[in-house]
Amino acid sequence: MKEIINHTIQEIDDSVKSELRTIDNSNANIIENDYCLIMDNSELIKYTSSKTSFQSPEHRIMLVKKGSIDCTLNHVDYHIVTDELLMVPANSITSIKGYSHNFNARILSFRFSKMDYADSVGYDTVKLRLGYGEKHVFDNFFQMMNFVLKTPTTDKQDFKHLVLSMLFRIKCLNTAQNGLPSPLYVDRKQAIFSQFMRLVNTTESTHQTVSYYADKIGVSANYLSVVIKEKSGRTVMDWVAMRTVAQIKKLLLDPSHLTVNQIAERLGFSSSTQLIRVFKKGAGMTPLEYQRKKK
Repeated sequence: MKEIINHTIQEIDDSVKSELRTIDNSNANIIENDYCLIMDNSELIKYTSSKTSFQSPEHRIMLVKKGSIDCTLNHVDYHIVTDELLMVPANSITSIKGYSHNFNARILSFRFSKMDYADSVGYDTVKLRLGYGEKHVFDNFFQMMNFVLKTPTTDKQDFKHLVLSMLFRIKCLNTAQNGLPSPLYVDRKQAIFSQFMRLVNTTESTHQTVSYYADKIGVSANYLSVVIKEKSGRTVMDWVAMRTVAQIKKLLLDPSHLTVNQIAERLGFSSSTQLIRVFKKGAGMTPLEYQRKKK
């Protein structure tokens, strides 16, 4: 059963949830294929921090109860401390760099099958500092979810409505704290940047051209380049290169032991030589050196 815990942050294991029911395993509560609630992650974090990086198909919300944690999300560094909340959209590349000895947090992982609900999450990482009143509000959200999951007559719709309520609260606070526009009046450039990040983080094969992403979004390559540089301080190709290196790292450590040639073919490189060149530029070492270092 420990394997269930080990996968809750990276991916909810579908094989253990064929029916509508709750599984309570060391504070990991799972319902069907869509929700996982962890009220105490002190043991789970020790496992996760040993991984170089991972990509989760679920959206995640973390409320830090004690201590602090340092992580990288889509190549951006975050330091989250007590009474701060972090919302991470699905398919984000995550690396945990370290955490304090007393770190503990509550974590909600979820996925929505309908795009109407998926759009309510957005594609940007959100970090919030919670005041005295708000930290109790979000703690109550988690407590209520925990109660619903442990109730014999659990209805998934009840849980979904609690999640949607929490998302609405996060959006309102994000607007107030970070000066973001109302969701009804989203800045066009920010929307383009969000679309671009979603494409970069969900595209399996490697696309080494600005025009590919510009065509997908429906803007010119030049305009996309200007927007991404303005919004992030990085170029389109900087983001593509970082994403590519992260994909290669993940596949190099895959239990199936893929060869460099197989990884190159899977990611759309013209040759293994091209992959090695890109990886060495981004990681500072060859793929084989990276594998030896991580053994």
